[in-house]
Amino acid sequence: MPYQNIALRPGIVRETTSYANEGGWFDCDMIRFRYGLPEKLGGWTKASATAFQGACRSLHNWVAVDGSDYLGLGTNLKFYIEQGNNFYDITPIRRTASLTAAALVTVDTEKTVTVTDPSHGALQNDFVTFTGLSAVNGIPAGDLNKEHQITSVTDSNIYIITVAGAATSTGAGSGGDAFTATYQINTGPNSTAGGTGWGAGLWGGIVSGATATTLNGAISSTSSTSNITLTSSTGFSSGSTTLSSTITDASTSITVASSTGFAESGTITIGSEVIRYSTLTGNVFTGLTRGAFGTTAAAHTGGATVTYLGVVLVDNELITYTGISTNDLTGIARGTRGTSGATHSDGAPVQDARTFIGWGDGSSVTVTNELRLWSQDNYEEDLLFNVRDGAVYIWQKANGVLTAGVDLSTLSGAVDVPVVAKQVLTSDRDGHVICFGTNPVGSITQDPLLVRWSNMESVTDWDITGLTAGDMPLGSGSTFVKAVETKREIVIWTDTALYSMTFVGQPDTFKFTQISNNTTITSPNCVGNVDDVLFWMGRETFYKYDGRVQPLPCPVRFKVFGDLNSDRIKTIYAGVNSEFTEVIWFYPSASAQENDSYVVYNYGENIWYYGKLARTAWLDRGVRNFPQATGVESNPYLYNHENGNDNDGSAISAYVESSQFDIGQGDQFSFVDRLIPDVTFNGSTGTDPAATFTIQARNFPGATYDQSQDASVTRTATTPIQQFTNQAFVRVRGRSISLKVSSDEAGVQWRLGVPRLNIRPDGRR
Repeated sequence: MPYQNIALRPGIVRETTSYANEGGWFDCDMIRFRYGLPEKLGGWTKASATAFQGACRSLHNWVAVDGSDYLGLGTNLKFYIEQGNNFYDITPIRRTASLTAAALVTVDTEKTVTVTDPSHGALQNDFVTFTGLSAVNGIPAGDLNKEHQITSVTDSNIYIITVAGAATSTGAGSGGDAFTATYQINTGPNSTAGGTGWGAGLWGGIVSGATATTLNGAISSTSSTSNITLTSSTGFSSGSTTLSSTITDASTSITVASSTGFAESGTITIGSEVIRYSTLTGNVFTGLTRGAFGTTAAAHTGGATVTYLGVVLVDNELITYTGISTNDLTGIARGTRGTSGATHSDGAPVQDARTFIGWGDGSSVTVTNELRLWSQDNYEEDLLFNVRDGAVYIWQKANGVLTAGVDLSTLSGAVDVPVVAKQVLTSDRDGHVICFGTNPVGSITQDPLLVRWSNMESVTDWDITGLTAGDMPLGSGSTFVKAVETKREIVIWTDTALYSMTFVGQPDTFKFTQISNNTTITSPNCVGNVDDVLFWMGRETFYKYDGRVQPLPCPVRFKVFGDLNSDRIKTIYAGVNSEFTEVIWFYPSASAQENDSYVVYNYGENIWYYGKLARTAWLDRGVRNFPQATGVESNPYLYNHENGNDNDGSAISAYVESSQFDIGQGDQFSFVDRLIPDVTFNGSTGTDPAATFTIQARNFPGATYDQSQDASVTRTATTPIQQFTNQAFVRVRGRSISLKVSSDEAGVQWRLGVPRLNIRPDGRR
């Protein structure tokens, strides 16, 4: 029988079985298709040896008139401008306070410093910079006069930082030693939790910046232990005291002998009664909910014991505790407030959950710990940037990269500037600055569907009595999600609909047209723009908009959406790699908390493929020579992609695997004894680049491959023509055969041609 060419259909198909997809490709990682043939992806290198802080969710590149090349980069902790491979922290300043060293309290031999600053407004993980300090209790001035990340927040007046060197004495610093504390805007979380109303997962949510740690040791669902061990108990509250005087079952305040260790809001127990409080001022609890969580309000005598009742969230289980011993939570109760006891692995996330609303307190409010996202756009040479559901800021080029951004409303001449928004955008065609999901004029309350725009050619004038400024509420949906500017229009997504916003001039300025209803979108960053054709990821399918909305047929849809962590969809990020006609979506797989996978639509060849790669943001090649992307929070670097063949100097494992193919109707066994490879190693930097060809055989579609044999194909020369292994002898037998091509060595680049196999019938038994 003649040699059989292995010329397969381009792209990956997973909507059917491997056997039903005969003549195609079925699985892959770290490859793309070009001109219908699979090849290994290009590699990447660090754009800078310097790391940033946090998880990046936004990249924006522009060039100033003087040729300066800037990149805006927003993370959950900071906002940077990158220039010349250096990251400059331009995170806006929230507050500046004048304090004395007496506000700093140290403990002998410890590195923690307790800071008292009334109404500091800080959250755990926020950043504060001290200037003007001398040494305090043995801690050198150089260890104090710098930026600090807040370790934990005790209450509205006190927080804790950690310094490099330990103190040599216990007590407060010298009261006459003045210094300045400068606070950046509050940091944001790197995940989203919580929900709205009855039935939205766990009841309620966690406040932004809640203390978090991990389990130190696994616990089972039936564990009867009286304590659980944390990696660190720093920031978790615990306290016990006594009543200063008798209270009745209707008392609206409670005075205790000492409030040391109690959180500024939370829950206490007195006898059999559980009491929630919203405020702790000095030694007085107010904002009480008596008889909480199914208990009964009662009178209590002076001197009665008052115990702080803490609650933590471990995965999806709420656990209460009454004490802390080193890193052990003691006096625990499992599966409280409507949750169930569950098994938790060593290292499982643990969060302070004192703000959860339990079964005893019916509530329909929204309590959300929202993923920190940014939007960016230029206004001339300056940069407008907005933290989602926060203020709009501006960085002015004239002030330089060492100057922080400022709130847009603080600029001279600012009139009616929005104080909160979900996204900011500059309409290049007509010179308006537009805010989406913003506050109405005269109000500070955010309207999630309101669109407002400035007067033409002004970043500060939002007076709607002016010539062109105005606003428009969107009619469909519950919240704004995303806006993208094209040459024709601005396309706007709500959670249920798609709108077109077009400039029409006075008196209306903009016209709004609903394009589609019942259209879903997963995240604000999941839209890719290719020459004004928009591609995005919906809840169960992909979409395309080129003047009309169309579902995008996807032969790997079940593979992607069946392996998607739906609780983390707001991390999804779409990027365009125009050199290879690709739209890429980075997403979290079902077992991941962060983007660890990708799926690609090759719009030039109308095919799909996928793989594993942890990236949180992507920017196409433009001003810069390479596409750029960012690693996850544990790998906080900016990378140049399509640069070399490797993973920043390490090998990339890549493969593509065919579906099964057989002789005739699969009623005969096939015997393969020879492989004639066809491959090119152009672009390889290794001395002897190689790829492994694996022939696999099995007897039934549902069986595992029971025979396989590898053949290494190695480049042997490049002149006068490229030469590689001529043939490889293999021996596999089965009813169906598949081909896999892979590589896992550094410096290798390969592109498959049309290999041939010597296949002959080998009987029916």
